[in-house]
Amino acid sequence: MRRIFYALISLFCFSQLPSALAQSSADSFRVVTWNLEWWGSGSPHNTGRQVSKTQTLLETINADFYGFQEIVNVDSFQNMVARLPNGPWESIVSSYASLAPTPSNFNYERAQKLGFLYRPSQFRNVRSRAFLSGHPYAYGDFASGRYPMLVEGELRCSNNSWQPMSFIVLHAKAMTDNSSCNRREEGAYILKDTLDRKFSGKEFLILGDFNDDLDTSICGDRRFGAYRDFVRDSVGPDSYQCLTLPISLAGERSSDAYPSLIDHFIASRPLARYYINGSARSLRSLANATVSSYSKDISDHYPVQATFYRPASALLIESVSPTAACSLFPNPVQSQLQVNGLQDAAAYQVIDLLGRVLQVGVLDPFNPMLPVSSLPSGTYLLQLNQKNGPAQWLRFVKQ
Repeated sequence: MRRIFYALISLFCFSQLPSALAQSSADSFRVVTWNLEWWGSGSPHNTGRQVSKTQTLLETINADFYGFQEIVNVDSFQNMVARLPNGPWESIVSSYASLAPTPSNFNYERAQKLGFLYRPSQFRNVRSRAFLSGHPYAYGDFASGRYPMLVEGELRCSNNSWQPMSFIVLHAKAMTDNSSCNRREEGAYILKDTLDRKFSGKEFLILGDFNDDLDTSICGDRRFGAYRDFVRDSVGPDSYQCLTLPISLAGERSSDAYPSLIDHFIASRPLARYYINGSARSLRSLANATVSSYSKDISDHYPVQATFYRPASALLIESVSPTAACSLFPNPVQSQLQVNGLQDAAAYQVIDLLGRVLQVGVLDPFNPMLPVSSLPSGTYLLQLNQKNGPAQWLRFVKQ
């Protein structure tokens, strides 16, 4: 029954999102989360083979953004990044870890750290910090100081404008004992509560090793996973979309240690409208086909990937004309939109919030009716161009 319940949630949520095949790099960006299992530490993997094969896979995947977990040897990681083709690349490694609040702490060098890799041509004005470090319970809930890493910056849009975007790289508390399960559940609650209160309306993506599935729990005594509140909060402008829930329900896995998917993506609703439906997938098959002895030489986790439309413009909504000569009626509209105030014929475009042009034509000032019944429910922009005067932008809602 639990999987049926989550399957119905997944069907409802993802039927609301745009469906498309993967776009070219000019129109989309790809994000990967990847736990690299004690990367560069020399145990349990040979460091030389781990570095070499990780680089080979990075070149094969060739995504735009990567969130990493379990980076130990920072110098080795940065040296590998410097050798990557298709750059330039920039990387961030968290300045804290479990039992290591700063890089000068004795435990820092040998601890598992979070990392983020990105192309500066795609993401600029980047800054990072420990997320939730001021919360009184987060230290224990996130493996004694392994807080999520918040990476904020500006994402390049498809028309070369820029808009704010945040990534939250997560490595949740591991293990299946009762104490660990309770700490992981409370950590998920704190994370969502903080995002609900402080990140309302913002575009952000949670990615990483969640150490639990979304529709079930790796803890034998639990009915639901630690992230059930994210899964259930799927309706409304400040809700969440669990992008990897469908592939979890389909039986994909991201780790050799567990039969279920434990590496995930959760998008805020404002970001989820850019998600290319069906693009989330485990790269387990690709990893095993690209390098030999993957689990022996690289990690017990496999990379997981998701693809997003590249936004058209950060200024698109703000470009609505504040003193437009024309007006729309009714608004919201169901079938026919009347454009009032036309002085002569006007060329028009109907554009969605991804910047895609959905309708074009010419409006007659004596019969200025625009049919919109074929549009899905949502918010749209109408651009009007007449012979005299600048273009006008008007916003309308299709019910």
